Amino acid sequence: MNEKERLNEIQMRADGLARLMDDIITIPFLGIRLGWDSILGFIPGIGDAAGLVSHGFLILQAHRAGARKRVYWWMFIYALIDFVIGAIPVLGDLFDIFWKSNRKSADLLRREIAHQASQQG
Repeated sequence: MNEKERLNEIQMRADGLARLMDDIITIPFLGIRLGWDSILGFIPGIGDAAGLVSHGFLILQAHRAGARKRVYWWMFIYALIDFVIGAIPVLGDLFDIFWKSNRKSADLLRREIAHQASQQG
């Protein structure tokens, strides 16, 4: 497997998790997308733990891709915001539906991988 294929596989894993956690279900007529992060968020403690696990996986993918430190920091900030505000009953659950921190991290990783590709020529 060459480097481009390896990075593409990393991105596919990150996108798959982000879709599962943030975008897997569409609410009919409203067009609002939500995922397991939002659904599990209604279960005290479990939703927050699941969110941290998913963010840990995304940060691991960034590490495997050889991302710059600023990418890790932004991913950590997204996770922290999701965790802190997500811990507020009801308000945090609504916030999760619209914040989509996993998607933000996966998109950040996509930009980092594109940056790496442009640097390699």
